[in-house]
Amino acid sequence: MDRMVERTKAMRNVIESTGAEFVDVASDGRGRGVIIAKYPDNTTMEAATSAAQQVF
Repeated sequence: MDRMVERTKAMRNVIESTGAEFVDVASDGRGRGVIIAKYPDNTTMEAATSAAQQVF
């Protein structure tokens, strides 16, 4: 989980450059988590998918 948080912080500018309005990490409290990125619309989100997959 710590590694995911650090990676997200380090790559935040890349994720935001794809159009993300918001980027965060949510933890389940048991060492697992998910990265959440909010995009203004589905078209922007779909276009950002390949870049986001390369980051993580």
